[in-house]
Amino acid sequence: MIDGIPEVSDFAGEPGTRTCPKCGAIMDDGSLNAQRDARYIPSRSAGWPDSTALSAHACIACGYVELATDPVAVRCMLAGVKPPQPGKKPGLL
Repeated sequence: MIDGIPEVSDFAGEPGTRTCPKCGAIMDDGSLNAQRDARYIPSRSAGWPDSTALSAHACIACGYVELATDPVAVRCMLAGVKPPQPGKKPGLL
């Protein structure tokens, strides 16, 4: 720690920790705050109801931010079917 600021090396990665695709340092798994909600809306969707949540990951060394969403939900929405709920099969939108 220098001047009260933690160094990247102060954070030991645990097995399975996400690493930055730009610099290889540890990425923190967090969330995205955009006032109410930030969601991914696929190109062929009808709008906000046909959207899926985003997760965010930030590199603790270079600041690179990566957003991710559920790829199954995106494929279902692009095909015009509802994404499956746990224990249920997809159905038409």
